[in-house]
Amino acid sequence: MHLTILPTVFLFLAMKSELRIIITIKKLVNQFSRYFVEIKSKIKDFEQITGIQGCVIGFVFEQSENGNVYQKDIEKELGIRRSSATTLLQRMEKNGLIRREPLPTDARWKKIVLTPKAKEFSAEVHSGMELVEQRAVRGLTDQQIKSFFEIVEIMTRNLA
Repeated sequence: MHLTILPTVFLFLAMKSELRIIITIKKLVNQFSRYFVEIKSKIKDFEQITGIQGCVIGFVFEQSENGNVYQKDIEKELGIRRSSATTLLQRMEKNGLIRREPLPTDARWKKIVLTPKAKEFSAEVHSGMELVEQRAVRGLTDQQIKSFFEIVEIMTRNLA
């Protein structure tokens, strides 16, 4: 089968009722992405920070209150491969958002530390993401939200 017709084949297959969930998730991701672009446009001097970098900054900011954060923690939290995390963190370090500091007891382990620039960004992003999430769950009960997370967890395990 020629590679250029594969997207058309996938679209056709996705129209079958048992595969609608793929299209539904894609629509939801697109809607969240539009809101994140809007939030990002309101944050002064942070045009170069991608959505995934913002997620890393938020995660490190939150988790570093409880102890050190390492690359493996970011991989697990974001569900990304080691090579993707390495590239992401290298880019963030180059852009002055993080530092990777070796532990005094074992230089092979490098904790991820936010720079002041990233900490300022984190506060602004956190505020924007809370607004988006509040809007997304408006009208849902606590039980519906809990069920959503349970379903997503099962689907994530199934696809791992």
